[in-house]
Amino acid sequence: MNKKVTFSFKGELNDFINKRERNQDISRTFEAGTTVKSLIESIGPPHPEVLYISANKKAADFQYKLSNNDFIEVFPHSYKNHFPKELHLPSIPGNCPKFILDVHLGVLASYIRMAGFDTLFNYEDQGDEYIAKTAGYENRIALSRDIGLLKRSHITYGYWLRSQNSKNQFVEVIKRFDLKKYFKPFSRCLKCNGVISEVTKEEIIDEIKDLTKENYNRFWKCKACKQVYWKGSHYDKMKKFIDELK
Repeated sequence: MNKKVTFSFKGELNDFINKRERNQDISRTFEAGTTVKSLIESIGPPHPEVLYISANKKAADFQYKLSNNDFIEVFPHSYKNHFPKELHLPSIPGNCPKFILDVHLGVLASYIRMAGFDTLFNYEDQGDEYIAKTAGYENRIALSRDIGLLKRSHITYGYWLRSQNSKNQFVEVIKRFDLKKYFKPFSRCLKCNGVISEVTKEEIIDEIKDLTKENYNRFWKCKACKQVYWKGSHYDKMKKFIDELK
């Protein structure tokens, strides 16, 4: 016989729930052996959006096996100050975050690289399976507007972008993962994600146009794709944008 469980989803987790059930207790039936993670995701929220789970007022993880008449409260990351950090579910790698973005987020990828973060972007649209497995194997944070992608089991860290505007998305990501303390602007190639380092003018003299030679003396080059950079007007605009965010 099927058993019954009641869920209460808090805050922005209601973004993922159908309108008629938002901001109220939700009852579901389940079979023996069902994990709380599988039922949470069947209702709507992808697991990377969950910070804390309470089963009958006690902390639980995603593998908690549901029991009849359980009352499950599910909290988003905006509640991080409500619970001890050691009880938080996995949300961000312990070191400087790395990212992987799906095919629709090329501009956002450039912004994140501009701030100095290792950011993979699926230029060739290799598919959700590639993104999910790479995120899992390399401890990367997956960013997407595809809720289904974020429910894949390989993904531990992820975020569903609310806005469709690239700059607003960047601000969302900075706030969600507290990125400002990790900023290292202009250390990554916007084109390929490689590391850039300063080079002498003589080293790249044959790779730049005459006007650039006349007006600039400091240059940087990507170690991977060999793209050359200098502090032109584009740099000034990007620096202003980064400084405003900081």
